[in-house]
Amino acid sequence: MSERIELKLDWTRKQVRQLAANGEVSILQFAAAQEVPPSLLEILNEDLFRDRPDITWRMYGSYARVCDLSCLRLMPHVERLSLDCLTRVSNAHAVEALPKLKEFVFDVYEADSLDVLNAVPTDLQRLRIGKTKTKKTDLFGLKRFSHLRQLVVAGHTRGLEVIGKLSTLNEVSLMGMPLSNLAFLGHLPHLHMLQLGFGSAQNLDTLAGLSALRHLALLRIKDLSDLSVVSQLETLQRLTAQDQPHLASLPSLAALKGLALIVLNNVGLKDLRWVASAPALESLAMFQMPTLVHGDIQSLLRQPGPLRRLMVGLKSAREHKLARQAIEESGLWDDRGWWR
Repeated sequence: MSERIELKLDWTRKQVRQLAANGEVSILQFAAAQEVPPSLLEILNEDLFRDRPDITWRMYGSYARVCDLSCLRLMPHVERLSLDCLTRVSNAHAVEALPKLKEFVFDVYEADSLDVLNAVPTDLQRLRIGKTKTKKTDLFGLKRFSHLRQLVVAGHTRGLEVIGKLSTLNEVSLMGMPLSNLAFLGHLPHLHMLQLGFGSAQNLDTLAGLSALRHLALLRIKDLSDLSVVSQLETLQRLTAQDQPHLASLPSLAALKGLALIVLNNVGLKDLRWVASAPALESLAMFQMPTLVHGDIQSLLRQPGPLRRLMVGLKSAREHKLARQAIEESGLWDDRGWWR
C-alpha cells in the first residue's frame, strides 16, 4: 500500500535515507506555508529524489500566503511534482529547474495564466491542470508535449481542441466544462480511458469516433439523458456512471464483444432489458439506484447471459432486502469489492 509522508523540518540525512529505503512511500508532502531550510532541500534532492524518482514532491494548501516555488531550484532530481490546492504561487518558472520532470500537477486557483507549462520539459508524461478563478486561461501550451500519456483538465475550455493533436495520450479526464462537442478526441488513436464529469450535455454523440476506448467513466453530467453512443464504442471493456438521474436506459450493447464490467451509482434507470444484449457482460454493480425495484432484479435474473457477479443497492430497504435475497439464491451475489 502506498504511503503519504509529511515532511518534518528537523530531519537529518540519516532519516532521509531511511525514508528512501521505505518502498511503501509514494508521496512526500509539506504545507507550503512552511519555509524549508535550503540544506534540507539539498539532502532531499541527493538522498531521496535521486534514488527514488517514483516519489512525488507535493506542495499543498497555502491559502493565506503566496507559495514561493524558488525552492525547486535546489531539487533538480524531482521527477514528480504536485502543486496542489494552492491559491497563489511566485517564481513559477523555477519549474524549469526540473529537467527530469515526468509528472506535473498544477492546481493553483488564482493563477493568471498557464504560462508555467512553457517551463516544463517537453517529454512530460502525466499532467493535471486544476480549475482557476479566471476564465481567460488557454490550453494552447499543451501542444509542446509530444510524449504525454495522461491528461486531466478541470474547467479550462479555451484551446481545448489542441488536445486532439496529442496523439500519444492514453488517458484523458475533462471536468467542469460543457461536454457536447468532444469530436477532437477522435483524433487520439491510443485513447483507452476517458473520464467526463461535472459538466453538461444531453448526449455524448461526438464520442462515436473513439476507436480504441476501453473504459468510459461518467460523473454527474448535467442533463445527460441519452447514452446511445455507447452502442458504437465497440472496443469498450468497462463502463461506469455516477449521479445521472436523467439516464433512464442504456442502448443495445450487442456490438460490444469485450464489455465485461458495468458499474452504476445513483443512475435513474427504469429498465434492465439492455443487460440481455451484452454478449460479454460478466460483472454488474448497481448502487443507490432510486428507480429500480426488486421485480426488476428478478426479471434480470431470469434473462440468459454470461453474468457471473451482481451487486445491487436499492433505495427502499425492503426492496433491497428482497433483491439481495434473489441474487444470493441465484449464486451471483459477490461483495468482495471487484467493482472498485
